[in-house]
Amino acid sequence: CSELTTINEIEKIQEKEMPEASKEVLLVLDAETGQNAILQVISTGVDTFYCGGYGDFDLLCAKIVNKLKANYQHLKCVFVTPYINEGYQNKLKCVKDTGLYDEILYPPLEMALQRYAITERNKFMINASDQIIVYIRCDFGGAYTAFKYAVNKGKSIIKI
Repeated sequence: CSELTTINEIEKIQEKEMPEASKEVLLVLDAETGQNAILQVISTGVDTFYCGGYGDFDLLCAKIVNKLKANYQHLKCVFVTPYINEGYQNKLKCVKDTGLYDEILYPPLEMALQRYAITERNKFMINASDQIIVYIRCDFGGAYTAFKYAVNKGKSIIKI
């Protein structure tokens, strides 16, 4: 089985920037595009999807992977957490309670300062992945930084 797959990090669209109806249309379009991208990587033998859990697109992809498990029982969706500290335990419980993730993974980030934990987690996911699915709307921020890192690493990238 092929290991690795996706980073689904986005910069959230600010609610004040877009009317509600437009956001709903955007999510429908993104769901179809996201599913097509996920099916594309599944067709290459990918079976494990790493999600960072920050942003609407991360959640959307986790839902798509779970939906596709009806036809692809071998798929696995992994929430990769940047933190394991006591203050973050409530979020991890909520993540587990969604039922969307088969596993919660904490990469070896003990040496990373807390303010760099998300960036280091993203690098871990990229380094561990053969193919990356990214959804970015701007040329700055965490998702864009992760995208540039993946480009520099020569990763196969699907940008939607």
